[in-house]
Amino acid sequence: MQSNISTYFYLPLFFMLPLFLNAQNASQNMTLLGNWDIDTFPVHSGMRYNDIWGYVDCSGGEYAIIGSVGRVNFVEVTNPVEPRIVASFPGTVNSIWRDFKTYRDRAYACADQGQDGLMIFDMSGLPDTVIKTYQSTEYFQRSHNVWIDTLQGRMYMAGANTRNNGVIIFDLTENPDVPVLLASIELPGGYVHDIHVVNHIGYASHGNSGLYVYDFTNPEEPILLGSLTDYPERGYNHSSWLSADGNYLIMADETHGTSLKVVDVQEPEDMSVVSLFKSALLGPDDLFSIVHNPFVRDQYVVMAYYHDGIQIFDMTDPANVERAAFYDTYPDNVNYSGFRGAWGTYPYLPSGNILGSDITYGLFVLSADSIEFQPAYTHRFPDANILTENPVLCDGAELQLNAANGAENYTWLLDGGLIHAEGNSITTATPGIYQVQARNGHCVSISEPVEVFAAQSIAPVIGLNGTTLECGNAVEFLFFQWYLDGLPVPGANAAVLGITESGTYTLETVDENGCRSISQGLEAIVSSAEETVSGNFRIFPNPASHTLNVDLSAFETAVDFIRLSDANGQLISRIGSVVNGINTINISALPAGMYVLQLQTANGTVARRFVKS
Repeated sequence: MQSNISTYFYLPLFFMLPLFLNAQNASQNMTLLGNWDIDTFPVHSGMRYNDIWGYVDCSGGEYAIIGSVGRVNFVEVTNPVEPRIVASFPGTVNSIWRDFKTYRDRAYACADQGQDGLMIFDMSGLPDTVIKTYQSTEYFQRSHNVWIDTLQGRMYMAGANTRNNGVIIFDLTENPDVPVLLASIELPGGYVHDIHVVNHIGYASHGNSGLYVYDFTNPEEPILLGSLTDYPERGYNHSSWLSADGNYLIMADETHGTSLKVVDVQEPEDMSVVSLFKSALLGPDDLFSIVHNPFVRDQYVVMAYYHDGIQIFDMTDPANVERAAFYDTYPDNVNYSGFRGAWGTYPYLPSGNILGSDITYGLFVLSADSIEFQPAYTHRFPDANILTENPVLCDGAELQLNAANGAENYTWLLDGGLIHAEGNSITTATPGIYQVQARNGHCVSISEPVEVFAAQSIAPVIGLNGTTLECGNAVEFLFFQWYLDGLPVPGANAAVLGITESGTYTLETVDENGCRSISQGLEAIVSSAEETVSGNFRIFPNPASHTLNVDLSAFETAVDFIRLSDANGQLISRIGSVVNGINTINISALPAGMYVLQLQTANGTVARRFVKS
């Protein structure tokens, strides 16, 4: 694969000179929002601060995890104008190098001097507190870097004193507070200064040996996919970061005067540098700038540059990367000798604010004024309300409980015990105290308790007084609906009903517990000048399974047709050929249930109910 190398660029000296003379922080399209600096912190080898990482709690609070030579510090930056120290933990000695990464609501820290080993911090108590839950030197005493493949829950220690020529790999999924050793392995590239792993594919910066790419799916037997050891402006391969689409790697050589590299990694066995770019605020006279740590968010490369602060580059076109913004955290700079200024940065906060750590001046919270990042996904507390308004079980019937949508998964509890682990709704016939836990990642909400209790349904009792139907126990109910031959009577929503038609009447009611009941049917015959139906008829057997017999032998009025409908009044069949005797109807195809049979005469209708068994 051929390389297409573009030239680097710099900001002319005449533009920056007045700012440096006044010891001001030069910037372009970036604004300082807040700064946190404890000038009484100890200094080691001319350095007071080192690396930085970020974290967002389940309520959306934003935090910086910043290392000073003697401590691990947790600083809230939700209000970036007023950074607030939440917790600070001492190391065993003053160390120039500290490193941090997060998994769920835990932070993992190491140092490359002293005997800190691995430290784990529980951040679930933020914004109030942070607790150290683990510190151990069982597997190493010092390590230069820690990386966590959050997609797989694996932690990689790079540059550890017990595995100087490879990495130590741990599993965090079983218990984030007790890492499980998976492997301590030697790698072909030798010493690993830093490593970037996404879904088991690791991009290892092997210092003077260059870049190597590994497949760590089987941690005990990693597969070398490719290496890049000869490339333009080659230096000390320090660290790298993968682009959002996974096609390109931004690679930083921690060597004065070398550019950042855009590496095409689509084919690890044939990687190539497609472009070079760099910052040089002291150019054109001095182009000896030195890069430290690169990050990628969307199409932007966010860089921590010694001496040149936080730099942002637009890599929409990987072959032609352009600077979009910068903020110089170290305005004292007059040349590019040594190691001063910005150590690290973290550009992934949901607010879009960018964190920076400066070796001398501490924590910087910055805004990229001309850049709108795509929203960053972070875990938040989900809504765990149970939405069912009337949690009553009527006569042993089932009840559906519904929780608010939006969580990744749900766990249902009955009287404190687990009963269901999937979905935001359950159906139950058991009374008791119900709660639902809703979970987004490590963020868990639990609902207020909801009591589901059983209630005895009360059946309405109806009677006929002349041409008025009445509910004798109406005081027990809040809702009424009368039916004639299985069909609702429009507007009949009171405890009494004046009738003008013959047929079988029923009453549906709802009591104060929300329980629905229906009365026994009451046959009513209304006689008037317009309607007189005389005689009687019978149906048998009832219940019936295959055939239903309708005996009209004693029925004195001529029947025009027989109408068969379901309990809701929907017509099933119409029998037009009716004899004055026994009429047999085949009902074998009907589902089991309640049905209504109506005789239609010139003077009106008469109905009977029957059950299909």
